[in-house]
Amino acid sequence: APANAKNVIAIGASEKGKDAMAYFSSYGPTYDGRVKPDLVAPGHGIFAANSNGNRQGVTTPETVEKYGTSMAAPTAAGAVALVRQYLQEGRYVDGTQQQQYGIAAPSGVLLKALMILSADFMQTPEDKGGH
Repeated sequence: APANAKNVIAIGASEKGKDAMAYFSSYGPTYDGRVKPDLVAPGHGIFAANSNGNRQGVTTPETVEKYGTSMAAPTAAGAVALVRQYLQEGRYVDGTQQQQYGIAAPSGVLLKALMILSADFMQTPEDKGGH
């Protein structure tokens, strides 16, 4: 996937229980100097639903431990969805709702900017950063 593209939200994975990039997660900067990934979410040691592939008579554990940005992306997507809903409902920081101040269709650019600007800077193994 072209995670270095300008108009995407590139998601990195963090280590379980640490404020650090996962060893397997790619990070920037890009050739033109932009910081990548745009956001980092937990992606190391995530317990996910397990499937037996619908094979008759085969049982598997109900969950399995997974690793990767594929585990981090749903967490980031859920956070963006909550921010989008917050804006649409016209909510204030204290949680009160003023629908007349809601944004009917927050743009992707606005959502990306809010997510990046509300994130903490994270150090990578080589002290190069992501958000």
